[in-house]
Amino acid sequence: MLPKAKRLKRTDFEVLLSNSNIKIVYNALGTLKYLPSSSKKISVVTSGKHEKSAVKRNKIRRRIYSLFSKQDINIFGVMYVSKNSFNFDFETIKKYFNELIFKTKKNT
Repeated sequence: MLPKAKRLKRTDFEVLLSNSNIKIVYNALGTLKYLPSSSKKISVVTSGKHEKSAVKRNKIRRRIYSLFSKQDINIFGVMYVSKNSFNFDFETIKKYFNELIFKTKKNT
């Protein structure tokens, strides 16, 4: 899990999403909207409309945060989890996550 200092605050969302230089990558795991940065600040958003159970939403969010903490990529971004990703096992999540990271490194 990422420390609270490395997660976005609600006020940071407006700054990020209003920026015209925002980059977007996506796959079956979800959509990552980010800006290259000198430090790592990330937030994972899971929708209650996609999955009613808070336990499942928190589980996938914690898994994605743990994967972000192991990466050495510095981005300022938000990850929106897709509806289908709640059915993935951890190995599938890891595979799709690595695809997203590869795309961000390619775009930077």
